Amino acid sequence: MLMKTKEHKIDRLRRLPLFTACSDAEMRSLASVMDEVEVAPGAVLAREGSLLRQFIVLAGGRAAAWSEGEQVDLLTFGERIGDTELITGETASVTVIAETPCKLVVTDARRFYALIEQTPSVARHLLKDHALRSRHANDRAFGKVVALPALRLRPVTA
Repeated sequence: MLMKTKEHKIDRLRRLPLFTACSDAEMRSLASVMDEVEVAPGAVLAREGSLLRQFIVLAGGRAAAWSEGEQVDLLTFGERIGDTELITGETASVTVIAETPCKLVVTDARRFYALIEQTPSVARHLLKDHALRSRHANDRAFGKVVALPALRLRPVTA
């Protein structure tokens, strides 16, 4: 029964855009450190100016990102929270609040660092995804339109 549960967890993780290119061995490593949790609307996933101690990927639901009291983004399936802050040691640049019931895939800082050190290929996946997201954000800031299907960043309209 335990094996079946782990296989189901791997299948669910593989559906997340960040992990689709991972090998079976990488998926087993991810499954061993990632927990699946559900949170209610209103749950605070990150608080602007606070140190984050978790890496979170939205596996379902919707969360709003706020900065200085203004909504700056809407996060949906596959988007992540906390990886940049864990890597840089900086505080969260936004507050993220669940708008709907959310399914999350979460790991704490200690397990995140161990995963990166023990599975460099996963670190490369994260680095590539982060670089693409950064490039997309820069292109958006300068008015360029670039189609990156794995990314769901979009401006919030009033």
